[in-house]
Amino acid sequence: LEGLQKRIFQLEEQLHSEMQLKDELEQKCRTSSTKIEKIIKELDEEANQRKSAEAGVSLMEKDKIMLQHRFTEYQRKADQDAEKRRNLENEVSSLKEQLEDMRKISQNSQASNDKITQLQNHMEEANDLLRAESDTAARLRKSHTEMAKSMSQLEGLNRELQERSRAVDGEKAQLEKELLLLQSNLDSERRNYSLGSEEIMELQGDPLTHKR
Repeated sequence: LEGLQKRIFQLEEQLHSEMQLKDELEQKCRTSSTKIEKIIKELDEEANQRKSAEAGVSLMEKDKIMLQHRFTEYQRKADQDAEKRRNLENEVSSLKEQLEDMRKISQNSQASNDKITQLQNHMEEANDLLRAESDTAARLRKSHTEMAKSMSQLEGLNRELQERSRAVDGEKAQLEKELLLLQSNLDSERRNYSLGSEEIMELQGDPLTHKR
């Protein structure tokens, strides 16, 4: 009888220890579940940030293509205006030469005077066109500079968004790795808890068998 009581006392002590272990395992499970939920939430947030970054990159690419097209058009227009300006400069030079020749031939001839007046008017018109083309060329150069600056800023922002997207991918991979580790630990704790529960049930049934 004394041996049986001693055995029962030992089993009760072991049962108490197993119950404490059970409580600890349940607490670990709750803690792990909370951490897993937090990681899943962080993964969702990172996914949303990545979607926003990708949308920003896509928009920047569209803007870049549009700016490149406009840049090409400005460059073509500038080349055309430069060619027109060269032609006008050549025409003005030719008119000046003709005017000088006419002055040398006869300064008193009415016909020459009429021709001189006509050439002068023509030269003034050509000079007006040349000034207008020069103003247009200046505006195009300014637009070209501003466009190049905008494209440079756009490319910098695009690189920054791509770097952010890569960083988000890295953070997501790390979080997924932590999630897998926590899930593995949680499964292990649950298996240990199940084995402990079975042993506790066996220990709880053993004293009853002895009493019977």
